[in-house]
Amino acid sequence: MELSPQFLPLFRREAYAVGINLYSDADLRNQFADILKMRRLSAGTYWDKMYSIDPVGELNGRDEAEQIPEGNVAMGRTCYGAVGIEASVRIGLSNTMHEYSRRFASEPGISPEQGFAGYLADQYAEGILSRQLYKWHQLSARIFNYGAIAAGQAFFNHRTRVNNPDLPNTGLQYDGRALFTFANNPHTANTNGATIGPTGRPTGTVCGWAGTAGAAIADTGGYFNAFTFPPSIWALKRVLTHFETNQAFDENNVPYQQTPDTLLISAHNEPDWDEILESHFLHGQNVNTENIFMLERYRLRKVVSRELIANTWFVGKANSPGIYLMEPDHEPTPWDFWYDAINRSWWMSYERRWGFLIRNWRYWIAGSASTDGVTPPNYGYNSATWSANPVF
Repeated sequence: MELSPQFLPLFRREAYAVGINLYSDADLRNQFADILKMRRLSAGTYWDKMYSIDPVGELNGRDEAEQIPEGNVAMGRTCYGAVGIEASVRIGLSNTMHEYSRRFASEPGISPEQGFAGYLADQYAEGILSRQLYKWHQLSARIFNYGAIAAGQAFFNHRTRVNNPDLPNTGLQYDGRALFTFANNPHTANTNGATIGPTGRPTGTVCGWAGTAGAAIADTGGYFNAFTFPPSIWALKRVLTHFETNQAFDENNVPYQQTPDTLLISAHNEPDWDEILESHFLHGQNVNTENIFMLERYRLRKVVSRELIANTWFVGKANSPGIYLMEPDHEPTPWDFWYDAINRSWWMSYERRWGFLIRNWRYWIAGSASTDGVTPPNYGYNSATWSANPVF
């Protein structure tokens, strides 16, 4: 069975139909694509740079006839991102070609290539596409799983991740810090190196549950965005307060309004979070105080990922200009077929490129983060004890 130049378009059409059915399956969707902003690169471009958001300083009034005050617009820090080949596979088709060539050639009312394209889409494309959706999800989750490693992680080093010497050789972010930092190693403002906003203040005494990484770190308020607290109402309130009052300052230390709308959690803790978010009264406490997270003002959209490390959770602003997922805007078809004349074999292949770019840490905060990208924060196995506010 020989394949004409029309076979690849036929197969792409059949594979597209298979893909539509898969994307409609909620279990196979990449939930991160709904909450992280997408940045598409122009054709032939596989890396990009942006600048951290560094707006003009605070605006002031003036008296009549007084000279208009001058403002300074500073260029922010340079933030890099890149796409690499994250999903790639080839499959030998020689036996399939020999076995099914006669079958599709003898079917009435259908061309052999059309029938064969449909067969390959059903037999191979569905499996490959479901795997690529998982890979896309996995790459997105690693941004959060590896984001609190203080020394940085090779995953964030775009030079080595995509093998591009034009990019910086570092596993840290644009400000020389991890994406999620604790109070002992805070982010800094670009204009003057400040580590706390003018009205910033602590929300407690320490940054973690007893026995976790944050327990030995004093809560100083300011420009940090990582804690190690268990799933609980008291922890969610504290993280929300820190997000709105300590992270809502720009690179000039000028405050702005910032309200989170998303709670990103590990599937391991979904039952615990359902109890917390859907209980009308305070979870785990014998008082008739209503759960504020049932109120419209504090309602958070729950997003669940089985790829997030157990016991970790994050609060943030969906589709904000902080974390970008990236993919090429116009890329050749991910599918290809070819015949190897040397060994008389038929092959098909599939390949996709993805990446990411970190532009602003302020839009996400870790209520609980893994400090090595592997080990879950340990709060003990009795989740009933997590709800009791330890008052720290």
